[in-house]
Amino acid sequence: MKLSSGETVLHSGRDDDQHMQGVAIMMTPEATKVQIDWSPINERMIKARFYFKLIKLTMIHAYAPTNDADDVTKEDFYGKLQEVAEQVHKHDMLIIT
Repeated sequence: MKLSSGETVLHSGRDDDQHMQGVAIMMTPEATKVQIDWSPINERMIKARFYFKLIKLTMIHAYAPTNDADDVTKEDFYGKLQEVAEQVHKHDMLIIT
């Protein structure tokens, strides 16, 4: 989604009217120009890849379950995060937020 102010928002999550669960990355026009691709993973995770002058950078933005969540939910989240991180190109700089 492109905002009237020029920023671009990438969203991963539910598309219903409740607007519950989801993560997003907001990018400046400059960041949008160097974006290679992006992938919505699930309602807790999104991945974007950028090509800067000297490096390619992959960013995984995630919303981890709290300690109050059940163990299965936490194990599923961290298992998926590990899986997504292992798929990143080996020469990319990786940032997980």
